[in-house]
Amino acid sequence: MAATAVRTRVGFSLIELVITTLVIGIIAAAAVPRYSGALARYRVAAAAKRVAADLNYARREAMNQGVSQDGVFNGPTNSYAMPTVPHPDSPGLTYSVALMDTEYPAMINAPNFGGSSTVTYDIFGQPSAGGSVTVLSNGNQRTVNVDAVTGIATVP
Repeated sequence: MAATAVRTRVGFSLIELVITTLVIGIIAAAAVPRYSGALARYRVAAAAKRVAADLNYARREAMNQGVSQDGVFNGPTNSYAMPTVPHPDSPGLTYSVALMDTEYPAMINAPNFGGSSTVTYDIFGQPSAGGSVTVLSNGNQRTVNVDAVTGIATVP
């Protein structure tokens, strides 16, 4: 009596592969809009946190150096500068940031510090006026607030 070998097929059928590909495609189509929305929210949050960190840096420098420090916002160019604050990477250069040229491009809207687009910190770290600046990116916005008493910039 001869033994017959039974062969089993290993692998996926064409129908199984097509169904799997369709399911992955449907999941990807649902995930892409959510990912791009999350990316836009991240960009605006990162840009707002940078503005707040830079304003707090100007405040600390005013207290450390005993000299008033300015934060000058320019809405049309989406930039801000702190002309009397030392540049952290290149001393001797004016510290300025163009938000559209950063890794998280954003626009500056409605800087208002007591009717001015400039906030000046005195030697005690107190601002000339409290106020806010709005940062926009792809329909998302975050507001940076400067406390009128302490001068601390925060992003709520």
